[in-house]
Parts: sequence; structure tokens; C-alpha cells
Amino acid sequence: PYHHFATRNDLLVAVAIEGFARLRAAIERAERGGSSPHDRMRRRLSAYLRFALEHGHHYRVMFHPLLRDAATHPELDATARAAFEGLVE
Repeated sequence: PYHHFATRNDLLVAVAIEGFARLRAAIERAERGGSSPHDRMRRRLSAYLRFALEHGHHYRVMFHPLLRDAATHPELDATARAAFEGLVE
């Protein structure tokens, strides 16, 4: 896959974007059927933890130190924020 990206960093950004999109989908799926705000929050947090445990490689890339500067990766920043909105709601 590296040959499809200009730099290693571009590859990491693409993997992180995919990871945050998948995390957001997992959080959205988990909250369906929650009977109370407390239950929905518990489901969201469980989905987050389950994602981190089941997709450890993705998770590590999502929080890789090279990707911390959100200003240089606006699409990654937007995708990450969208994923975390599900937790913050």
C-alpha cells in the first residue's frame, strides 16, 4: 500500500482516517436500542473500548505521535472529531 502514497505519513493519515470512521460507526451502532441516556453512554464507551481491543493496530495508528498536529491533517481532524462527538453527546 505504501506505493499509493507520497509519504509514510500520508499512509498513516489514511489508515487513521479509516480507523476513526470505523470507530464512529461502531459507536453509532452500539447506542441503538439504549433505553436511557445512562445506558446509551455505557454502550458508547463499551464500543470505544471494544474497538480499541479488537482493532489494536488501527487504534495505535489513530493516536500515533506523528499525527498529533491536527492543523496539518484537516481531514483526519474532522474525522476524529466526528467519532468523538458520539461520546461527547
